[in-house]
Amino acid sequence: EYIGGTAKVYDLTATILEETSAGSATVQPVGFSGLPSVQRGQTSATISFSTPVASTAVIEYGQAPPYTATVADASPQTGHAITLTGLSAATQYHFRIRASASGRRDSISRDFVFVTAPATPNMLTNPGFETGNTTGWATFGNVPPPVKSSDIGGLAPHSGSYFLGSAYGGGSAPWGGAYQRVSVDPARPVTFQGWLYTYQLFGFNADAEHMVLGQIGIDPAGGTDPNGASVRWSPLTSAQDWRAPVFESRYQDIALAVQPQGGHVTVFCRGGQPNLGSNPSIISYVIYGWDDMCLTQPPVTLSGVGDIRSRPDGTAVAIPDVIVTAAASEAGANYVQDPGRAAGVRCESSAAFPRGHRVTVQGTLATKPSGERYLQGAIITADASSGEAVSLGARNRSLGSLTLDGAGPGNVGLLVRAWGRVESQQANYFVLNDGSSPQGIKVSTASLTAPLPATPFVEVTGILQLEGTAPDGTPLLRPRSDADVTVH
Repeated sequence: EYIGGTAKVYDLTATILEETSAGSATVQPVGFSGLPSVQRGQTSATISFSTPVASTAVIEYGQAPPYTATVADASPQTGHAITLTGLSAATQYHFRIRASASGRRDSISRDFVFVTAPATPNMLTNPGFETGNTTGWATFGNVPPPVKSSDIGGLAPHSGSYFLGSAYGGGSAPWGGAYQRVSVDPARPVTFQGWLYTYQLFGFNADAEHMVLGQIGIDPAGGTDPNGASVRWSPLTSAQDWRAPVFESRYQDIALAVQPQGGHVTVFCRGGQPNLGSNPSIISYVIYGWDDMCLTQPPVTLSGVGDIRSRPDGTAVAIPDVIVTAAASEAGANYVQDPGRAAGVRCESSAAFPRGHRVTVQGTLATKPSGERYLQGAIITADASSGEAVSLGARNRSLGSLTLDGAGPGNVGLLVRAWGRVESQQANYFVLNDGSSPQGIKVSTASLTAPLPATPFVEVTGILQLEGTAPDGTPLLRPRSDADVTVH
């Protein structure tokens, strides 16, 4: 080739391609219609995407390439939604899509990344900058205060009303960010995640050094210098898809995990143009932004339900090998207990737990106004069918976390069985008295549909709850259905 009268010589040996079969190189590929979207859960994710022709699809995924697992969609269609299950919370996953159709060449997407939702409380102050300022954060470099979407060309925050970032004309997006130092448990790793948006307007003749990028970092020693040697940074990332026809930009989630070296860590987020190069004006317009930052630690694993008594509210815990004794529709909330009936606990969740299953449950400890402890935001992270739990029989005086004489077991949350004479029938409860206490035990009828039999003696199985206000909370027995009431 001659350019300007000068001969140019190229080595093309590395560009020689070979067909897998005769004519296969000219077969039209399946192709993809736009970019995939990911609906993120704590232990699952649903990946939706489209192909221009009906095709089958396989998603290959793992925490890092090479991919270690696959899920297939064997039904030929143009709209696909494939769910990945058994994932870990607050964890970054990579995936790619392979689409196949008769008479077409397979299409394989590039590598994509998503981060599962956290299952433990966010440890950061002002994580989404919703105060409208950097309360809780310190800034470095050239960083403006948090802005609204109306402030930067209509770019909306990932959620809420504010995000940290800015827009620049003339191609110059200064490099800077924010950091926050946080107290942590040094025995457990930390995961820092956040949502990055970048956009730049230029042709493909621009140099890579002009790209608008972002990254997150963690100093496991708690230092606050972004240039410190101990800071671990994620790779520089663009949230703009350069292979899409319109160079689409959207928020991209990024995660980084490290083991603390002491009682504090410092998290960093930064963005802009790390290298402006010799001609920054080649870019006419740039935007970057950070939102919904989150720092978490995995839950404390307990040896049994009874261990919650020594843990304060706000502690994220995991309790393995417990049996589900009631679903929310049966007892107002899910309940689980130790197989040996040592203790049980209320689990408040948006999902119904499968009764009779042996599970690992995870959530954040909290206390009801009545004094009953419970798991907030509870999820199941392991599940196996087991069989119905066996109830614990007890006299009325022994039911409740504090009995009349203060000597009874802490059995609130357990599946228990009580018996006695029916007294004081009301619209939504009756009193059961076996003579061991003056007031007997109050029994809820919220989950019962059949009228109470005329016989005065019954046996009731149900979840032992607390009602009222601590320290005067009183026990309430909640049968799960009519089958829990036996006439004698």
